[in-house]
Amino acid sequence: MPLKGTGNAFWSISVEEQFYLLAPAIVVAMKFGRNPFLWILVSSFLWFFHLVDFASISLGVLAATTQRLYGNFHLRTSIVAILVGSCILSLLVLATLSYARGAPFFAISTVLLCARPGSRHSIGMLAGAISYPMYLNHWIGGFVVHGIAKRIDWLTQPATGLLSYAVGVAAGAFAYVMIDRTVMANRDKFYSPQFGTTLALIAYGLVLLGISGGFSLVK
Repeated sequence: MPLKGTGNAFWSISVEEQFYLLAPAIVVAMKFGRNPFLWILVSSFLWFFHLVDFASISLGVLAATTQRLYGNFHLRTSIVAILVGSCILSLLVLATLSYARGAPFFAISTVLLCARPGSRHSIGMLAGAISYPMYLNHWIGGFVVHGIAKRIDWLTQPATGLLSYAVGVAAGAFAYVMIDRTVMANRDKFYSPQFGTTLALIAYGLVLLGISGGFSLVK
C-alpha cells in the first residue's frame, strides 16, 4: 500500500461495505441467516482461509444473532471468564504467531467485554460519537503527516505515528461536529423505513450492475 500502509483504510472500508450488503440480505431474507450456528460456520471458514477482515465482521454478526436469541449472554460470569481468556490468548497469538489468526478473536472479545451497561458521561459519549467518523477519516492523518515527514528529516517514528493519530482524531472530531451530529439530530426528518428500503434496493441494484459490468469487461 502507498505511504507505508496509510491507504489500508480504503481496503478495510471496502470490505465493510461488501459485508454490509451481504450480511443484512442473508439475515433478513433467509430464516437460517438468523441462526448463530450459520455464523459460526462462516466465521470459521473465513478464519481458516486467513480472510481476517471478513472473519472479524462475521464474528460481530455471530454476537448479534446470539444476543437476539439469548439476551445479554456476554454479561454472564462464565462468558466473561471465557472472553477474558480469549482476549489474552488471542493477543498472544496476534503478537507472536499470526495477526490474521489472533485479530478476529481479540476484536470480538474486546468488544463484548466493553459492551456493558452503565451511566453515560459526556467524555465517553463524545469519544463514542467521534469513533466512527475517526475510523472513516483517520487516513487523513497518515497522508498529511507522512507528506510532511518526507520533507522534514528529523520527523521520524514514533513522532510520525503519534502525529498521525492526533490528526486522525482531529479529523474524526471535525467530521462529527460538521456532519454526523447534524445528521443524527435530524435523521427522523428525512429518514423512514420506506426510504431505507428504497436506498437498499438502489444499493443492491448498483452492486448487480457493477458485477455484470465487471464480467462484461473481463470477456
